[in-house]
This record gives sequence, structure tokens and C-alpha cells, in this order.
Amino acid sequence: RHGYFHEPYKEIVVIKRTASLGDVVQTEGILHYFHQKGYRVVLDTLPQFYNLFLFHYFKVYRPDEIDPRLMQKARVISLDMAYESQPEQLHLLSYFEMAGIQDGEIRNPKLTLQFNPKVPEYKLFKKYCVLHIDQRQAGRSIFGVNWDKVVAYLLEEGYTVIQIGQGKHEVPKGAVE
Repeated sequence: RHGYFHEPYKEIVVIKRTASLGDVVQTEGILHYFHQKGYRVVLDTLPQFYNLFLFHYFKVYRPDEIDPRLMQKARVISLDMAYESQPEQLHLLSYFEMAGIQDGEIRNPKLTLQFNPKVPEYKLFKKYCVLHIDQRQAGRSIFGVNWDKVVAYLLEEGYTVIQIGQGKHEVPKGAVE
């Protein structure tokens, strides 16, 4: 019999997504699905994105937190190029298809971010919204939205609005780029 300090064995699934911030955030639904199915969930991404899941409502492991012997037996699902291969399709659907999930709920990501007002870098944004508006990919643009009005509303509600994107875009009035 093992001591109380051993975690019960769970199959390990590694979700790999090594793209930009928004792409990694969108993996949360996939992570949630496998957590609900009883897997130990490992996210293999760029180092700067691990803090997104630091306070997640379930433990999201980094690859270096798992015994390498167990990692050899892990199921690995790469979401790299998942939605890029079908740019006209909803990217969450592409993620689910790439992961072989047919019975999961396609939903917006749920992150648990904690802010400590005693830590200077956390004082910047208590409430924030990130907009990714650009015209890099055909079929992914939204037309007819008055982004200045959207940003004005969010600012009125007390949010800091952050605009990201590398392609051709205009930064709405009041948004931080």
C-alpha cells in the first residue's frame, strides 16, 4: 500500500497548443472536457502562457510537473494548425474535431485569474476585456460592428479594454493596444 502522499493514478492527456495567447486561451474547453472525463490534464504551450491557468478551477499541469516515465504513456493531442486547416469553420469546433471529441460542450473559455493588489503588476487591470480585431484571415472578420460603441460601453462598466492583433486593424477609441 502506498502512502497518503501519492496521488491516485489518472490517465494523462497532453493538449499541445503553441500559438498566440488567444489560441491558448481557447484550449480551455478542451482541457475542461478531459478533466471532466477523469484525465490528468497537461497543457504543452509556450512558457509565457502557463500563468493563465495558475489559478484555474482544476489543476492544469505543465509537462515538467509530470514524471517523465508517465509522460511517455500520455495521450498527446496537438491543436497546432487545428483551425488554420479549416479557416472558414468555428475554431472551437476545429479544436474539438482535432481532439476527437464528439460529445463535448463547445463553449467560451472560463479562466480564473486572481489579482493581488499588493503586487504592482496586478494593479494595472482589475477588470479587463481583450478584443482581437484584425483582418488576417478570410472568413473570420465581423462586419457592421461599431467597435467604438462596444469599447465605450465596456469602459463605462469599468473595464480596461485591450486590443490585440497583428493584421490590418483599427484600434477602437479608448482601447489600449
